[in-house]
Amino acid sequence: MAPPHSRWFVRNVTVRGLAGRSKTFRWTLNPDVNVFFGRNGSGKTTLLRIIHSALTGDAIPLLGSPFESAEVEIWYPHTGQRIVKSFKMPPDEDFEMLRREPAFRRHIERLPPSQRRAYLPDGAAWETTAHRSDARGRVPRSFPHRYLPTSRIMDSVSQDAPRELSREWSMDEYFADSIQRLWARYSADVLGAVRKAQEDGLARILQGVISPAQTREQISLSLDPDMAFQRVERFLQRQGSRHLIQDKESFTARFDSEMAFKRVVLDINEVEEQIELALLPRTKLENLVRRLISGPKQISFENSQIRALARDSKEISLEKLSSGEKQLIRILVEVLSAGGRPLIIDEPELSMHVDWQLELIDSIQTIDDTAQVITATHSPEIMANISDEKIFTF
Repeated sequence: MAPPHSRWFVRNVTVRGLAGRSKTFRWTLNPDVNVFFGRNGSGKTTLLRIIHSALTGDAIPLLGSPFESAEVEIWYPHTGQRIVKSFKMPPDEDFEMLRREPAFRRHIERLPPSQRRAYLPDGAAWETTAHRSDARGRVPRSFPHRYLPTSRIMDSVSQDAPRELSREWSMDEYFADSIQRLWARYSADVLGAVRKAQEDGLARILQGVISPAQTREQISLSLDPDMAFQRVERFLQRQGSRHLIQDKESFTARFDSEMAFKRVVLDINEVEEQIELALLPRTKLENLVRRLISGPKQISFENSQIRALARDSKEISLEKLSSGEKQLIRILVEVLSAGGRPLIIDEPELSMHVDWQLELIDSIQTIDDTAQVITATHSPEIMANISDEKIFTF
């Protein structure tokens, strides 16, 4: 999760000539939820591509898109920093080969960004203007976010997957592989935070034992003994020291009478609070999926993988889940991976039952209410519970 001072969101988007129209469109986005609703061909998908392209700084995917120019403003509310990225579509003849030769275009898109620019027409790049940059005058080249186009399963496959293998995979296999990779990366980050909290806590405990005079006198000594016992129990279980757990009565007696013991317990309590905070988004995800995907299937989010189980505990391959279940899991795991950064989703309703559509935005915000959601949809259910100021119609 990004620290508050580094949080940013997309604030203003201006597009001229969208979907072949001569007018200029301007949207002021909300820092939380933004739903674009309109008919087919109105420019919703192009708008999401523009925002994604501005955040990555890669203009090649935009070449040939139906608009004339665009401007995207990024805003840091805690520092007042404003970064404006602008792009003007070059004439078609300037990128004819990129447009007519899909194989050549795919080759260029696989190159590192620094090498791609050599194939762009003159001026066909995002221009960046910073207003009140940070103390060192630096402006980020790209802005981390998550982007889920309608072809999200194919587009999410790791770039280093062998080409000969990827040609043999089915869409279902692409999903299973990509979602497991995404979950493994997220879990590694969370487990790293858990390990650091444990290491820091053990260091404090040892300091208190070795140099009790240097222990923190300002620490609050108020803690419910029942809560203290539960957290110490969890702490010892995590350390593989379950055999050290005392009975509750003995624990409470020592907690009430021995100051040194109480200080150790308070340090352990602080560790467990940090761990609970690190695991909270994952816990919310598990609870949501358990409630939404009910019936004979159970989705288990383990430290290294996601598993699907039938009622008899027989394992089901992720690729055998229904398309709606895959869609739901994909989006909710992407929310975790976004880490409070913008999440851009084109047509989140794909294959999803209307009941899930009604709850989707609320579910996203339940997992992470700090992430900016920017989505385009044809579904009235997606925006049924969204306030009017968060809906933009074409």
